[in-house]
Amino acid sequence: MKGHVFRVGDTVRFRTSSAAVRGMVYVVRQCLPAGPDGEVLYRLKAAEELHERIACQADLIALAAPQGNASAAEELFGRVRG
Repeated sequence: MKGHVFRVGDTVRFRTSSAAVRGMVYVVRQCLPAGPDGEVLYRLKAAEELHERIACQADLIALAAPQGNASAAEELFGRVRG
Protein backbone atom coordinates (compact mmCIF):
# COMPACT_ATOMS: atom_id res chain seq x y z
CA MET A 1 0.00 0.00 0.00
CA LYS A 2 1.32 3.43 -0.96
CA GLY A 3 1.48 6.38 1.41
CA HIS A 4 0.02 9.83 0.82
CA VAL A 5 2.23 12.16 -1.21
CA PHE A 6 0.09 15.27 -0.64
CA ARG A 7 -0.96 16.87 2.65
CA VAL A 8 -4.00 18.88 3.69
CA GLY A 9 -3.55 22.41 2.32
CA ASP A 10 -1.39 21.39 -0.67
CA THR A 11 -2.42 22.74 -4.05
CA VAL A 12 -2.78 20.30 -6.94
CA ARG A 13 -4.13 19.98 -10.47
CA PHE A 14 -5.55 17.01 -12.32
CA ARG A 15 -3.31 15.31 -14.88
CA THR A 16 -6.29 14.93 -17.22
CA SER A 17 -7.01 17.27 -20.09
CA SER A 18 -10.76 17.16 -19.43
CA ALA A 19 -12.44 20.49 -20.09
CA ALA A 20 -14.31 20.15 -16.78
CA VAL A 21 -11.15 20.46 -14.68
CA ARG A 22 -8.58 21.93 -17.10
CA GLY A 23 -6.52 24.63 -15.43
CA MET A 24 -8.37 24.51 -12.12
CA VAL A 25 -6.36 24.58 -8.93
CA TYR A 26 -7.55 22.37 -6.09
CA VAL A 27 -6.67 22.37 -2.41
CA VAL A 28 -6.36 19.04 -0.61
CA ARG A 29 -9.04 19.09 2.08
CA GLN A 30 -8.58 15.56 3.46
CA CYS A 31 -6.34 12.53 2.99
CA LEU A 32 -8.56 9.47 2.66
CA PRO A 33 -7.79 5.77 3.08
CA ALA A 34 -6.85 3.69 0.07
CA GLY A 35 -9.62 2.47 -2.20
CA PRO A 36 -10.24 -1.19 -3.10
CA ASP A 37 -7.42 -1.04 -5.66
CA GLY A 38 -4.90 0.13 -3.04
CA GLU A 39 -4.58 3.66 -4.49
CA VAL A 40 -4.72 6.40 -1.85
CA LEU A 41 -7.47 8.99 -2.25
CA TYR A 42 -7.91 12.70 -1.53
CA ARG A 43 -10.86 15.03 -0.99
CA LEU A 44 -10.29 18.22 -3.02
CA LYS A 45 -11.94 21.64 -3.40
CA ALA A 46 -11.53 24.32 -6.07
CA ALA A 47 -12.63 27.89 -5.45
CA GLU A 48 -14.53 27.87 -8.76
CA GLU A 49 -16.67 24.85 -7.84
CA LEU A 50 -19.40 24.53 -5.22
CA HIS A 51 -18.76 20.82 -4.69
CA GLU A 52 -15.77 18.78 -3.57
CA ARG A 53 -14.13 16.00 -5.56
CA ILE A 54 -12.52 12.71 -4.65
CA ALA A 55 -9.39 11.86 -6.62
CA CYS A 56 -6.75 9.15 -6.57
CA GLN A 57 -3.11 10.09 -6.16
CA ALA A 58 -2.14 8.98 -9.68
CA ASP A 59 -4.53 11.57 -11.18
CA LEU A 60 -2.93 14.56 -9.42
CA ILE A 61 0.17 16.71 -9.87
CA ALA A 62 1.55 19.11 -7.27
CA LEU A 63 1.80 22.85 -7.76
CA ALA A 64 4.63 24.97 -6.39
CA ALA A 65 4.17 26.45 -2.93
CA PRO A 66 3.07 30.10 -2.95
CA GLN A 67 5.54 32.86 -2.17
CA GLY A 68 5.20 34.95 0.98
CA ASN A 69 3.54 34.18 4.29
CA ALA A 70 0.16 32.97 3.03
CA SER A 71 -0.61 29.26 3.00
CA ALA A 72 -1.70 27.53 -0.19
CA ALA A 73 -5.32 27.50 1.00
CA GLU A 74 -5.18 31.23 1.82
CA GLU A 75 -3.74 31.97 -1.62
CA LEU A 76 -6.63 30.09 -3.26
CA PHE A 77 -9.57 30.97 -1.00
CA GLY A 78 -8.39 34.17 0.72
CA ARG A 79 -7.54 34.76 4.33
CA VAL A 80 -10.31 33.92 6.82
CA ARG A 81 -11.23 36.76 9.11
CA GLY A 82 -12.73 35.95 12.44
